[in-house]
Order: sequence, then C-alpha cells, then structure tokens
Amino acid sequence: MYATLIETGEAVILFCCDDELLGKKLVLKGTEIEIKKETYGQKKASEKETAEMLKRATTANIFGEKSVQIAVKLGLSSAKNVKKIQGIPHLQIYTIG
Repeated sequence: MYATLIETGEAVILFCCDDELLGKKLVLKGTEIEIKKETYGQKKASEKETAEMLKRATTANIFGEKSVQIAVKLGLSSAKNVKKIQGIPHLQIYTIG
C-alpha cells in the first residue's frame, strides 16, 4: 500500500491507498475523485507502518480493501462506516477534541 503522512501543527493527516488504486479516478455523484500519486503515493508502506501512521493521525483519508481493514482492525472505525465508491472501499476518519 501507499501512504503519505502530513504534519501541520496539531494536525496529522494520513492519505493511504492500496497499491492498485494509485492513479485511479473514481466518480461519485458526478464528482471525480483522483487518487493522485502526489497525495497518496509518497511512500510505499507495510501494514505495520500504515497501522503506526494511523495511530498518530488526527485525520485519515483511506481507499482500498487492505488499507481500510487496517483502520477497522485498530478500532478506529467500524465496518458499517466504510463507504464504497465504484465498488472501492473508502473511509474517512476525523478526531475531534
């Protein structure tokens, strides 16, 4: 999988996707979503590395079965919160407070 971790002051933002999704364009209700290499593809990451980044993140934007399952296994979200865009699992996580 690929992951990009951005730290800006108090915010720690993670963009993560499964390998095969990098560069893919998805359409949701007429809006195009591109999983850009510049945003998501900064680093090739193992499941363990991705899990560690997710634990630090205050916000996460995640695409793909493998990547989403890591967040669910960590208890950061439940499976019922996972949405599908053109059949691709997608999860957004925000920490408030």
